Amino acid sequence: MKQLLFLGLLCGCTLPGVANAAPLPVAPVDTVSGHAHLVRKLMQSMCASLPGRGSSSDQKRTGAEATQYARQLYAAAVNQNSAAYHALLDTSDKAGIKHEEAVKRVAQDVQASLWRKCPNSATLFSQFAQTEQMKQFLAARLLDTGAAERLVLLPVATKVCKGLADADKESAISKRTVNQQDVLVEGLIRKNLAASRPQLETFYSKAQLANQEYIREILVKVMLLAIGQDGCGYFLMPPAIDE
Repeated sequence: MKQLLFLGLLCGCTLPGVANAAPLPVAPVDTVSGHAHLVRKLMQSMCASLPGRGSSSDQKRTGAEATQYARQLYAAAVNQNSAAYHALLDTSDKAGIKHEEAVKRVAQDVQASLWRKCPNSATLFSQFAQTEQMKQFLAARLLDTGAAERLVLLPVATKVCKGLADADKESAISKRTVNQQDVLVEGLIRKNLAASRPQLETFYSKAQLANQEYIREILVKVMLLAIGQDGCGYFLMPPAIDE
């Protein structure tokens, strides 16, 4: 749940297939000189353009409007750093990384960095979570989750969302460290699963609930169901498509 590859938002490309998606080259990004520096500059440029959460200019947008706004912010950031951007693409090409893959890699890393390091991006990501693209992504990831299983897990997801909202009031989640965010989310899911054990046992066998690998699958399903609820987009992002 730690990777935040919300593909397609920033680079304007479509989401890769949920199954059999071709992976990007495995070479570490820091082998391409200038990558980390460019990602940081683009993220800082976008973050500086975002209004503070709850400000009058932090307007309500539809999912489509949020997507268009994010693309505009990204395009403006690239334009402000065009020399470094094109230099990186040239360097990536010499390193054997295809142009399209290099473009996606930069956009993915900027998006991940924006979510993790720019508290003001929370509203934007929450708005984007309501797009048809995200709904399709969630539906695809939950294809194997039937109505009966959803009936058991939805109350858990609702309680997780409430727990996150309460935790955010105590201390802004977006300002916590990456590890603190991960611990909070997983802790809330596990806590509410444990509290709902009698309900879970009406659908899952005791053997399944004792299997940690199976529990990990349930954790992801609860997280995906939570993302689909209003307000949870402030606190949650989906796991990487290729996880």
